[in-house]
Amino acid sequence: MATNQKAYYRITETGTELVQETIHECPIDDAVLQRYATEKVVKVHNLFNPALVGAGISHGVALSVKGKVHCFTLRLSELTIQTRFSEQGGLMVPDFSALHASSTALTMRWPVPDDMKLFLMVQVNPETLQAGESWLLAYNTQSYCYRLPTSNIYEDGKVCQGKYDNYGGSLLECLIKAYAQFLASPWNDHLTDRGGKNGMDNSKAMFRFKALEPDGFEAVPPDRSWFALSTKINNEFVNSNICNI
Repeated sequence: MATNQKAYYRITETGTELVQETIHECPIDDAVLQRYATEKVVKVHNLFNPALVGAGISHGVALSVKGKVHCFTLRLSELTIQTRFSEQGGLMVPDFSALHASSTALTMRWPVPDDMKLFLMVQVNPETLQAGESWLLAYNTQSYCYRLPTSNIYEDGKVCQGKYDNYGGSLLECLIKAYAQFLASPWNDHLTDRGGKNGMDNSKAMFRFKALEPDGFEAVPPDRSWFALSTKINNEFVNSNICNI
């Protein structure tokens, strides 16, 4: 163990004083440093301008890195809902199924409530430059995480995103492709028949739209608090890697 002496003067209110320090250098094995580097999560905020990725993103793009695990976080200002809608009580609500002759295929934009932070977290492989899994996550003002009652989200918040060309020439290009797929993917009814808060009733109570004159639609607030219609989740992978902007 190497020992070094260090001396310097420090200015105080009454003048200067001599400070002498003894510094002991402790060597650290490379394996320990490598383990620390792979286990520590480093988070970088405002990495990219959101305009580079697409519309509907309210803050700068953030990135978390833990070894080879790279996850981008996008904070959304709106949720694009592309599915089939039907009339219920004078409002248009999603029914998610192409089987209903009375339903109409529409693309709606649902504004995020003031008391919600809505994030899309996208994992990207830095070695293969391939976009991986995505998670759609809603947080309330107490920072509890929820799964919205949507038809394309699994119980842990993971998005059912379908197959697409998820390779890119850079991490940013992978993210752009993943976000474009998220916006363009139609919502089906594959994940709505599980009962409870994952069912159709809460979806119809959450995502409601009224027709405008002469055309267009406007979102109507949920008939109760959004988190009462959602399911609280606790995903350790998400907790470690999301950048709560």
